[in-house]
Amino acid sequence: MTMIIDKKLKRSVMAMIFIVPFLMGIGIDLYVPSFPYIAQYFQASSGLVQLTVAFYVIANGIGQLILGVISDSLGRKKILVTSSLFYTIVSFLSVFSPNIYFLIFCRFLQGLGISGLAAVSRAVAADCFSGKDLAKAMIYMSIGWALGPLIGPVIGSYLQHYFYWQASFYFFSFYGLIIFIYMYALLPETHFKRSSIQLKEMCYGIKKVIFNPIFFFGMLLLALIYSTLILFNLIGPFLIQNVLHRSVVTYGKIALFLGGGYLLGNLSNRPLIHYFEPTNIAVFGLIGGTFISALMVILSITNSMNLYIIIIPVFLLLFMSALIFPHIQAKCFSLFSSQLAGTASAVYGILLASGGFLLTLFVTTLPLDSQKPMAIVYLCLFSLAILMYLIIYYFDKRRFLGLNAMNPSIGE
Repeated sequence: MTMIIDKKLKRSVMAMIFIVPFLMGIGIDLYVPSFPYIAQYFQASSGLVQLTVAFYVIANGIGQLILGVISDSLGRKKILVTSSLFYTIVSFLSVFSPNIYFLIFCRFLQGLGISGLAAVSRAVAADCFSGKDLAKAMIYMSIGWALGPLIGPVIGSYLQHYFYWQASFYFFSFYGLIIFIYMYALLPETHFKRSSIQLKEMCYGIKKVIFNPIFFFGMLLLALIYSTLILFNLIGPFLIQNVLHRSVVTYGKIALFLGGGYLLGNLSNRPLIHYFEPTNIAVFGLIGGTFISALMVILSITNSMNLYIIIIPVFLLLFMSALIFPHIQAKCFSLFSSQLAGTASAVYGILLASGGFLLTLFVTTLPLDSQKPMAIVYLCLFSLAILMYLIIYYFDKRRFLGLNAMNPSIGE
């Protein structure tokens, strides 16, 4: 059951579910233009630099599992305030990393900091909205997130060009400080039905969430789509700058164009939701993404490497991913009451992060001399996502038939 909110609280919550996802969006994209320079600065391999993403992502997931659940007992605001302050401090410390391993460690701590903001902001949305209002809130979150990949690489490329890689971490620290001030001064508590932290109840809540098949396979689907969103970030900087010999500023402009695909997809969701069922929009995105990624594989085999057969398919794939993500996300979170919103958000975070972590580890083993490996990975991710949706459809249909059996009036 959602709480009744006034206009002032609604504005505060809507602002929060926009500014936090933006930080989540730039958490990787802001500094990826500096990947080749970080490798050079620390005399490290590309794989070690990519691990700064892997450990950030997995810490994000681990932290969400813990902090999202705890927020159901302690309340949302305490977690948001503490997490934003911790993130700010760690981001500042990253600037002074003496070697690549310390930077990886700092990125792990950054992931823990952002995890509290990520998990609890979604729980706040579930506290305050339901139904189509919740779907709209998730769209706003996705738009905020989409702006990160859109403008993050551009900002990061110019920061690298004029100030070097440390400037991105100064930016993280400054933005984290802004969020801390906002959370502390302006955002009220939204979760009042609290109880003391009890391990048995916590484990029961996690079990109840995980063993819901629609939620579990929905989360696996989202983990696959999340992987499509970060794949280019892991490979693109090296392909564009080292193989195609384009400048860091050029890479930033390319990333801006690609981020526009994800943003355009999110903006398209708002009018589309008035004419089509959210799940139908997601299905279109899944089918479209699979078709485009298959075409990308064919182009990578039949053509020599060039910029256009990389960026045009990736633009379209990010557009399709944006049509999928918020609708599957809203469907999954609508399965649980406000009392389990934090737990559901926590499980969501760890499953999403695990997918991103495993993808990053896998990408560190790929050759970075052509676009073919990236195209094949895209095709595998979208194909598996379709399989996950078919499983969700099966369990959703069973649930609907079960409800009709208990109450025949539901199907009328």
